[in-house]
Amino acid sequence: MVVSLGTGGYLGGRHRLDSVAIPWTRALATQILRLPFQLLLIWFITGLLIRLGDALLNRLAKVWDKYDFLAAAMPSGKRCGSRLPFSR
Repeated sequence: MVVSLGTGGYLGGRHRLDSVAIPWTRALATQILRLPFQLLLIWFITGLLIRLGDALLNRLAKVWDKYDFLAAAMPSGKRCGSRLPFSR
């Protein structure tokens, strides 16, 4: 049961400060929580792209080792050596 005390109490079952305090705090909470959610989304998408890129590079390396494109292009058919630039 809600007792109406005029303008100083309840208005229509709601306190008169509810219409002022709730939207302000809701906007503040949204603003505060927006940054962590954006950072979480960026972190997730970056991790997903890193995994996809790693899988693509691993697949490319396997195909490169299997078919050895450089040896087929060289007239002598010799391998160019190691894939590492400064190894002996």
